[in-house]
Amino acid sequence: MGKVNCFLIRFSQFPAPGPGQAHDFLFGLGPASREAGLFPLPPALPQQTSGQVDLLRTRFGPIFAGKIETDHLLTMTPSTTHAAELSRWLDSEDLALVESALARVRQQGELSLMPQVARLLGHPDAATRRLAQSLLNDIKDPLARGLVLEAIAAAPAPLLGPLVASCWESGLDYTVHLPVFVELLLRQDYAVGLEALTVVQQMERPDELALRQALARVEQQLPGLDAGRQGLAQELLDQLQSWA
Repeated sequence: MGKVNCFLIRFSQFPAPGPGQAHDFLFGLGPASREAGLFPLPPALPQQTSGQVDLLRTRFGPIFAGKIETDHLLTMTPSTTHAAELSRWLDSEDLALVESALARVRQQGELSLMPQVARLLGHPDAATRRLAQSLLNDIKDPLARGLVLEAIAAAPAPLLGPLVASCWESGLDYTVHLPVFVELLLRQDYAVGLEALTVVQQMERPDELALRQALARVEQQLPGLDAGRQGLAQELLDQLQSWA
């Protein structure tokens, strides 16, 4: 498939075409566009437009009650490159593009972008943070567990709480990763420890070796913890002992 130049346009009062698509439409320019018109926007590679937007406004703007809020020149490429395209969207300074990218990551199940989505938990825009958190919370694919754990391992302290919370919010089974959450509870602050405890409480019974090692680790570390985390560690110990 060759590249096709298109415009991303967003209408502030035009009815949304479907869940997650907001008010984004694709206006095709070129032989592959078949005919001039508006289509629901597929994933595409954004580049700043350098002209012809006024023509688009002149020809199609008066048709709609809403006004065009955002316009970008897009280049559609084969589906195998969509993850790279969405990755560029996620790094954009344009909040509308970031929002569109998050919606498409959700629609397409682009697990490879989960670490990048996780980094958006530290985005300065509150709405973007909420969208990223919602996406992580809603992951149901078991293959995402390793990627989320990688994100946790690399995350700065302020992002640990939301990331660990996404593990239990998603409902995925992290039983085989019990040691990760034991260490999070023992080493991180109370808020992160509380989220880690919740993950453990949702686990199935671990295998004997993992259970014995976790029990020994918590019993060893519990006396040296501050009062708040001692309470969490005791709850963790109670959970582990219920499986013993």
